[in-house]
Amino acid sequence: MREQISKLRDLVEQQKKKPAARVLAVSGGKGGVGKTSFTVNFAIALSQRGKRVLIIDADFGLANIDVMLGVSVLNDLSSVINGQKELRDIVAQGHQGVKFISGGSGVIDLIRLDEAKVLRLISRLGQLDDLADIILFDTSAGISDIVMRLVRSSNEAFIITTPEPTAIMDAYALIKTLDRYHEAPPLHLVVNMAATSREGREMLEGFTRVVGKNMDVQIDRMGYILRDPAVVQAIKAQVPFLVGFPGCMAAQNIQDIAARYLDVPGTEHKGQGISQFLNRFLRRQSEVVG
Repeated sequence: MREQISKLRDLVEQQKKKPAARVLAVSGGKGGVGKTSFTVNFAIALSQRGKRVLIIDADFGLANIDVMLGVSVLNDLSSVINGQKELRDIVAQGHQGVKFISGGSGVIDLIRLDEAKVLRLISRLGQLDDLADIILFDTSAGISDIVMRLVRSSNEAFIITTPEPTAIMDAYALIKTLDRYHEAPPLHLVVNMAATSREGREMLEGFTRVVGKNMDVQIDRMGYILRDPAVVQAIKAQVPFLVGFPGCMAAQNIQDIAARYLDVPGTEHKGQGISQFLNRFLRRQSEVVG
């Protein structure tokens, strides 16, 4: 056991020396806020700006990024964990060069890994830093333990909400739950399906003001996306709206968010990269403190 732990530490130290990807979680307090649509189109916008982007679909309850990216997959992260497949075998490519991995049950399986599988997985996941500059985890909706661990272990997190009262309350509950832990990553707020630009701006300002008043959490107002009929058409056509309707207003909003995000400096501490993400994920305790 001690030898395995020593090897684990050596692997983590080796990964620290490599160029590290920025690991982002994309989450929302409830379903139906457009979290997955944002993830896919945001990834495409980043790819168009020269970034190598990889999405890991961690929405094990309703995984559908493969449909949005027009990719059919047979294997997921659990195949790598169980030693059935190599990492390169499960990486698929969608629109605009965006790469994609189905998390499937593998995300939950991470919690139950023994030391031998941890070593095997870290040695393989370290390859992701060579494949991508930015890794996006599309999480499930809600505040389950697995979602909290994914968000807390990431370098940064996007919180997606809409102007609907239930979506606002659930997003607030998600952030409040994060605040009860000792540490949480920098948070970026995106308001989706805003009726007007004014509503989008007021939602960003009002939400962050309330959170700042009641919690010790700082949220970056990353931007808003207007309600756009082209988004509905794109969903029906099973194509990202940034690809099918690049001139629509929602696409411009996404482009603005991507440009603004890339202007925000990356986290400077040594916690970047997928191996460090995995190291934090496996060490997180499920108990809420505070």
